[in-house]
Amino acid sequence: MLLTGADEAERLCAVAVYFLHESRASPEPMLEFLGPLPDDYLLAVCYALPERERAMVMGAWADQLHDQPEGIESATADLKALDNAPRFELMDLPPEERRELMRFRAGNLRRLMGLDYELSPEHEAIAEFGDKLAEAAPKALADALATVDA
Repeated sequence: MLLTGADEAERLCAVAVYFLHESRASPEPMLEFLGPLPDDYLLAVCYALPERERAMVMGAWADQLHDQPEGIESATADLKALDNAPRFELMDLPPEERRELMRFRAGNLRRLMGLDYELSPEHEAIAEFGDKLAEAAPKALADALATVDA
């Protein structure tokens, strides 16, 4: 699992989400282990899970998570609407486009990891644009939220 820019607690939360969603093992040890994390991390784990698992986790952490952020219900509804939106499926692409996309993904992943990589000039430009977008997105989001709060 590659999580660039994530701190150790965020990586731990990502592993927890995967475990809580995919594992058939009892969730209690994982929930107890994560319990000391700050509430925002616990909420992130909760809302990264599908509804069934979320309800179980929210129940386990109910004493800690009694104050949820304002607007969480509308944000959850927005995510649910996105989840029901049509999805791009790699297998829907013609074979040559699929191979080109897979080459781009592999080359860009190697580029992000600092390894030797091969990208066409067009793909290099797309990757660099993605880097700039990723750098600008948090500031743009913060600016947008500041106008809403004002």
